[in-house]
Amino acid sequence: KATWIPSLTEPGTYDVYAWWSNTIGTLGLLTASRDSTSWYEITHSGGVSIKPIDQNKDNGRWNYIGTFDFIADGTAKVDLNHGRVSGVGISADAIQFVKKAP
Repeated sequence: KATWIPSLTEPGTYDVYAWWSNTIGTLGLLTASRDSTSWYEITHSGGVSIKPIDQNKDNGRWNYIGTFDFIADGTAKVDLNHGRVSGVGISADAIQFVKKAP
């Protein structure tokens, strides 16, 4: 499990994106298999939302997770949870919060 706790300076609506690294090596060969049953758990002002993901797809780029309202009080967080596939890993590279214009 990996956890990100943002330092939000103002409350508001934010788009949340996740980045997981590419599983293709420099020779174009698959270097690792990732968990296809992991999920992001987003804690926001309305509660907790779950976003299932397959990290074997859409890697090496920012992936939209969802749009959520957050309070700038330190309670916002995103957890990446390992799924049911044994013998494979998860990539916990980065989470990005992008504030939406009012």
